[in-house]
Amino acid sequence: PRRGLTRKVVEALMKSDAQLIIYSSCSAETLMRDLALFEESFDILSLKPFEMFPLTSHLEVVAVMRRREGTLL
Repeated sequence: PRRGLTRKVVEALMKSDAQLIIYSSCSAETLMRDLALFEESFDILSLKPFEMFPLTSHLEVVAVMRRREGTLL
């Protein structure tokens, strides 16, 4: 969502056994804020913008993150 993830969702993902997270965002600002919350346990493998709405300044961004070994909470 444009407002980003809630702290509760981030905490649930951090506690889960998820090894890979694909995060799609329509707000680069909240995406960067949320990625910072994952940085202690996940590495960003890629960030890719997608122009879903031509002739506008709006971009979607997809981030792919992989859990670092030994960081399962």
